[in-house]
Amino acid sequence: MRDLSCVLSGYCCTVAPCPYGEAGQDGVCIYLAQPNNAGQRKCQKYPEIVKAERNASSPMMGSGCSSTLFNTMRETVLANKRRRP
Repeated sequence: MRDLSCVLSGYCCTVAPCPYGEAGQDGVCIYLAQPNNAGQRKCQKYPEIVKAERNASSPMMGSGCSSTLFNTMRETVLANKRRRP
């Protein structure tokens, strides 16, 4: 079975911002940080979202990344993580 856990690729935020986000001119959420060396992009509103979603039945954060089809960003992060000791 394939692991669909979140790898912090930021892919979902490049497709469309969540209700806490805001789209920039390119459609990417303006709260998505620039990628680190592994290609991971963190949500700058993460603490706010986690607090607001604390008692939600389906919280927005930590639910896992299920968008694997055509998600080259996820594959890049996974490949970079495999290369690191």
